[in-house]
Amino acid sequence: MKNEGPLVWPPVWLVIALVIQVALHLYYGIFLVRKYPAIERPPLRYQLIWPILISIAIPLYISLMLPLSLTWEPLLPLAAFVAYFFVTERYAIPKRAFIVFGGLMIGTGAMAALIWPFLSSSITSFMFAVAVAAYAAVFESWNVTATLTRSARPEDVVIITTPCATITIPTVSRYYYGSFAALIISVFFAALLFTFTSLGSLLLALFAVHSFLAVFLWYLAAPTYIHESLATPAASPSTCQTPRAAVQTSPILLGRKWWVVKMILGCLIFIFLAADFWRGPAVIPTLLFAESVTVTVFITIFNILGFVRNSDFPTLSTDHLLAWYSEDKRRLLKHIFVFEVVGQGVTFGLTSNKGSVLPPMAASRASNAFQLFNVFAFITLLCLVMAYLPRDPKAVARIALQKVLAISITLRLVASAAVGASVICVALLHGTSGASATLAAIPFVFACMGGFAINDYCDARKDAINRPYRAIPSNRLSPRAVLTVGYVCIGLGTILSFAAAKSSKELAVYLAAILGICAYNHVVRYAAAYKGIYTGLLSSLPYVYLLSHYRYPQVFWLFPVAVALFISGRELWMDIHDAEGDRSVGLRTLPIRHGDRVAGLVGIVVQLLGSAILFPIAVTIQQLPLLLLALGTAGLCVVLVVSWSLVSAPIRRYVIYSCWLPMITAIAFFCVGSR
Repeated sequence: MKNEGPLVWPPVWLVIALVIQVALHLYYGIFLVRKYPAIERPPLRYQLIWPILISIAIPLYISLMLPLSLTWEPLLPLAAFVAYFFVTERYAIPKRAFIVFGGLMIGTGAMAALIWPFLSSSITSFMFAVAVAAYAAVFESWNVTATLTRSARPEDVVIITTPCATITIPTVSRYYYGSFAALIISVFFAALLFTFTSLGSLLLALFAVHSFLAVFLWYLAAPTYIHESLATPAASPSTCQTPRAAVQTSPILLGRKWWVVKMILGCLIFIFLAADFWRGPAVIPTLLFAESVTVTVFITIFNILGFVRNSDFPTLSTDHLLAWYSEDKRRLLKHIFVFEVVGQGVTFGLTSNKGSVLPPMAASRASNAFQLFNVFAFITLLCLVMAYLPRDPKAVARIALQKVLAISITLRLVASAAVGASVICVALLHGTSGASATLAAIPFVFACMGGFAINDYCDARKDAINRPYRAIPSNRLSPRAVLTVGYVCIGLGTILSFAAAKSSKELAVYLAAILGICAYNHVVRYAAAYKGIYTGLLSSLPYVYLLSHYRYPQVFWLFPVAVALFISGRELWMDIHDAEGDRSVGLRTLPIRHGDRVAGLVGIVVQLLGSAILFPIAVTIQQLPLLLLALGTAGLCVVLVVSWSLVSAPIRRYVIYSCWLPMITAIAFFCVGSR
């Protein structure tokens, strides 16, 4: 038999760490079986904190430590956690002391990491794992909050009396705002502690999209404040009116599908981690000058607008604070912005001290974390500007903002930027410079924006029925302005394609995309039943460009086919949703020709087929992250198909919007395959 060499034993610290993890699982499992049922009102630590830390934080921490050549250092945070666990449980420490003790442990760990640098990687990685576990726990808290909302009784309320109001607050609102606070804090610390890990920019970029969607979704579910004035006629003008108000839980929380949201968002976190582990610690460099200008601008805005004032806060009790936030949801945005500016300041300080405080790679990760806070702050500030604009439609600022938003909707900035981002990410992962990668993506971005604008011009009559919020039906932009914007973008894309192309093949792909987009409306007019296939083929061209420009295995040429099939299926679903408007302008799309049932079934088949094509690629390449991403994409497609089959017609548009989720995992699949 062939000699395979000496057997290599795992590190001693890894064996001990795994023994600790197994022991904690056994101990906590026995506790749940024997003692937990007898507790009448179990503390939150038994429902969320311990399960998440034991089942997620510790395994993630061990996996973060595996690539590092360490001896006993990784055991120190585990020992501290075990001590914290057994002390708090042995002496039945109450909630407030539990929180204070935990804060002291975190503070002691941070000080130890500063005093003894050889412990910093272990301590900060453990804190990062805890932050990610807390972030994952938030989605479970959503499900708990929704369940409590559905089972709440009318008498489960708290009445708050202030000098000028009597407010009725549902008790379940505490869970909503507690989940919101946990979400914001966990995002803040996960982004900050990312600096001290050995992870790459791919994870942070995916985390940015994931956390933004999470914050946006949970913000929509905020409680509603209903105000009713009860001033008496005898009251003098100088006396304060005594209004009666009530805080009502959002109808969104009454839905029964929160467990699906929890599973999808939670699983995506670990898919992203697996993709980043396989890709390696590639970090995208940034410009310190641009960061210094950005942080100066945002801190100036922060100081001018005065987001933190003593007069902002009510009596600092939990129920008063809940009533205060519920009365005006803009206050939530203001204090989210505070967190984001603080995150900008901290990460900028870490970035600017490259070499003195942090090694170069850690400083680069800090700069990436700074960009995450930068994007979040910009979006939050934009939302605040929209929320605080005067309601007078003739106000100049509001009209200007409406024009900007109308142009953004017309150009589909999110979809166009997603196309460019996929090209840029793959180019950077292949070692292309940032400027060259951006130049390669810009022709596709301008072509997409121009095509969307021209399509809005041609579909103005149809959009008046299907999408009245768009620029032309809502009278926010004239048809001529929309058409002009479209032609300008197409012209810029054409010019830049000649500058970006490095060969005749690349130029041919650029021009094929631009000419195909220009011909789209003619295809819709004369062959509407096939416009889904045509859209899918156009959507696959950026990946054809990448495959022709960079060295990929031959099997990866199946990926554009998968993209074309999936987009074709999504477009068929969109045609079903738009059937009324299409019928009004005489378009003979597939649903109008053969019925919604046939078109929906064809859409299901081609989307599932598109996701299934990823499996031959993953099996041929034999990379575990590719297989996991293929499984994730297929699983999301199955969830979308089941949702499409079960929900009613008005809700199906949200299923169509959710098709972005498998698109994101498929793009991650292509990026991981670029290794």
